[in-house]
Amino acid sequence: MTKATNKGMAKVAPFVIGLGVSLVLYYFFNVTSSTKNVMVGVMAAIGTIQAAQSSHGIIFSTVLFIIEKVSGGRTPSSSAVRNSLMGATAGFAICVPLTYLRQPLMIVAAGSAVLMLGILLAVLGQQKKPAQA
Repeated sequence: MTKATNKGMAKVAPFVIGLGVSLVLYYFFNVTSSTKNVMVGVMAAIGTIQAAQSSHGIIFSTVLFIIEKVSGGRTPSSSAVRNSLMGATAGFAICVPLTYLRQPLMIVAAGSAVLMLGILLAVLGQQKKPAQA
């Protein structure tokens, strides 16, 4: 992530989008905010770490496909897919302690806000700088 932050907003956007998506997904996995179901977040974090390490798995391929469709057919780099998966890992790990607050709507609201921020970073990062005279 240190390398990505030095290269602009567009390089950080996949991490932030992955973080937001994971918060929203966790809400649907554990909608009751039950402490019994907190293992959903732990297992999801472990699964996304494993998916980020292999570029031939079904999760990696699915994320690659989704990013390609959303970006208008441009094939994303494998580092963008890995960054989004690492963002998802961080999001699932953050959700585990947030479950004990018993505020499931707070998790989905935060996830939606972070997802919108990630989309905004991606859009602003893709804009071309005006030519200087």
